[in-house]
Amino acid sequence: MDALQQLLFHTAPLEDMPIQADYRIKTYAIIDCASDEQHYQQLLSQDLKHAILYKDEDASNLETVAPYLIELDEEHDYTQWLLTELWGTHSVIYIKSHYALEPLAEHFRRYTKVVVEPRQNDNRSASTEAFFAFYDPRVMKEYFSLLTREQMTEFCAPVISFSYEDEQQPYSLLTSYLKASGEQWNTLVTNLSQIQPAEKSTATDETEALPELKDDIEVPIIPVILTTAQQDAFDEYRRHKYCKQLLSELQPHYDVGPNDENDAVHYLKEAEKIGLHSDATQSRYILTALRIKDSPVAKSKHLKQSLKLAFDEHSRMQVLDQALEELSRQKEKAYVR
Repeated sequence: MDALQQLLFHTAPLEDMPIQADYRIKTYAIIDCASDEQHYQQLLSQDLKHAILYKDEDASNLETVAPYLIELDEEHDYTQWLLTELWGTHSVIYIKSHYALEPLAEHFRRYTKVVVEPRQNDNRSASTEAFFAFYDPRVMKEYFSLLTREQMTEFCAPVISFSYEDEQQPYSLLTSYLKASGEQWNTLVTNLSQIQPAEKSTATDETEALPELKDDIEVPIIPVILTTAQQDAFDEYRRHKYCKQLLSELQPHYDVGPNDENDAVHYLKEAEKIGLHSDATQSRYILTALRIKDSPVAKSKHLKQSLKLAFDEHSRMQVLDQALEELSRQKEKAYVR
């Protein structure tokens, strides 16, 4: 039996997990169809119960890229596909709950679109709505670390535990849960490669004799608010994630690497401040800044001033190219000397 399957379907809950002995425990998955266009097609081809986590017009307009809550059957081919094919893709999390599919989906729909508070230096004068991918394992790990006790209690109300991959430790599963006492959040790290294989049991699941799943969930009407502090933390996480990926792509071609991540994040913030918002201009600015950072070109105010005056993306690209040309000329002069 696969280690992930064993943990999700055949491992007893811990004593300090919020278990209600009179109800069954069901295993669910939330899959992010936006992460791969094939995910939605795979979902349509199977007959497991599932529910879209977007509401109203978003549910109809964005159904092919929406997140879906799926009630899993261990023996179903789709479940096996999730467990074996989607590990490492950051597109699925697993949930254990006493609640039935629809009330659980209604609870999570409240979190897929949140209210974002305006920042002090923001052009927005009022709060706005924004999509929030809490179901991305990388976002979930960060989100949990930012919640107040009240927010954590509310978010985890219908959940026994969340399980998701850890991007920092390959082949490690994180299992997060709010302790039954409600006073402490706990996350366990399990190295799946160290789980001893187990034979599939032919015994009848004792939970089948328990009452049906709960369906009496109460969903607050008040929207979920993402505070400026939480926005700042997510933005910092997003920048590091972006720069880490960028450096891995640039490393085979340029003299840059993982040790440049903090500098890259600094230059990304600079790029945002001077109005560079597309991936193309931001990545070019970061690369240019990293390559000229120890040269006289970097100390000149001309580069930033020229970028501010440039009126479109094409002209900004030209300014960055000129900076690299100037760097090349300076290196040639130094070499001749």
